[in-house]
Amino acid sequence: MTLAIHKRNRESSGFINQKYRSILIHPDKTKALTQKILDKGYVQLPQFLSDDVFDQLKRLGESRLIINKKNEELKGTLAYDLAYSDEIFSMCDALHQARCELEGKNPTPLERSRQVVGFPYKDARGGATTVETDYHFDGAYVNLVLPIVLPPRGGNVRPDVELFPNLRKRFAPYVLSASIARLLRHFIWFRNWFGSTKVNYEVGTLIIFFGDVTFHGVPSILDGERLVMTVNSHW
Repeated sequence: MTLAIHKRNRESSGFINQKYRSILIHPDKTKALTQKILDKGYVQLPQFLSDDVFDQLKRLGESRLIINKKNEELKGTLAYDLAYSDEIFSMCDALHQARCELEGKNPTPLERSRQVVGFPYKDARGGATTVETDYHFDGAYVNLVLPIVLPPRGGNVRPDVELFPNLRKRFAPYVLSASIARLLRHFIWFRNWFGSTKVNYEVGTLIIFFGDVTFHGVPSILDGERLVMTVNSHW
């Protein structure tokens, strides 16, 4: 069995839901969305992809052929074409340029060659044990997370991602934010005391945050499976 499922041309212009394409062409809307990310730490965009594209991506995810694969390992699939499409790259670049303007920094263009895509996967079926993804900052300016498969929702549901918005900006200089991040990484009691933003994913709803300033981690799951697409631009 190969990964060549539902391949689409990389230059196709029909990946993103029509209602979000204004982010690419209207600077005022791009800047407003960027300001919201800076203020809140993240945004969620429901039904981010066009219906037919997400249906194909979901079937590809459910085939288990792309789990834990990244970058060149995905070549020949819809997943690769989507992640490296002009639409996704242009959106990341537009958000980054708007952020530079809002923060009063010199604009620095993103590089497509340094964009990283992956499909991290956790599987707790049959009582299997999963582990949390270490809490960390990313070396990327823009982080996109698109949930594809999620565990069943019950009374004991855990958050899918835990954010500490703008930690690096709120606690300067670097040595202070680094010290706080170290405590947050290693001690759950400190996370609970410090306070965080806990986000539950929704299938098909894109989450955007700036991982270079927002400290974040992914808790383990207790049941079912969790598969997401991540795009980090640029590493």
